[in-house]
Amino acid sequence: MTAPGRRCPACSASLDRVRLSGSRVERGCPACGKWFSGEKALPAGRGGRWPVLGKASIAPDLRADELQAAAAQLVARALHGAGAVYARREELAQALRDASLEVETAAQRGVAVLRLVVEGLAEPRAALGVFPQGVEVSGDERAFVVVLWLAPEPQGPDLAGVLRALGAGKTLHLLRTADNVEAVLDALAGAA
Repeated sequence: MTAPGRRCPACSASLDRVRLSGSRVERGCPACGKWFSGEKALPAGRGGRWPVLGKASIAPDLRADELQAAAAQLVARALHGAGAVYARREELAQALRDASLEVETAAQRGVAVLRLVVEGLAEPRAALGVFPQGVEVSGDERAFVVVLWLAPEPQGPDLAGVLRALGAGKTLHLLRTADNVEAVLDALAGAA
């Protein structure tokens, strides 16, 4: 199936969700629930697939000095629609800021991915934030795109594959210069 435009061919609603699973990007319709295959995307890695990244889980213009603070800003977005676990968003955000949680982190070429196991989640959740000024990762390394991956268990996508896909020159440039959620969704749909 070819990648559709921004409107659902079935009901004409806006395709405002992106699901990154396997090696494909799919755009989804919130009205009728149908998904449409797109271009090659982020590798899913061992035992995990990327959750849906909808408009509520994407933040195109954030500011933070440190990676932990950047991730803390994404907690509520990742937990949006997660039921009772959403009530723990402030607690989780504060624990990330304090670096008191065990977080798997990978960073490369302007992208950082943090994976955190959260008890009580029914399914993996993710949020993506674009930090145009960058956030300090370590030393003089900065990340401009931060992905927070919350999972009910430690297994998940291969973080190195995610870094390669999002850190590719064109994709990273499109994400860094995205000034709205639609531009971020378009950049993700074109990730190879």
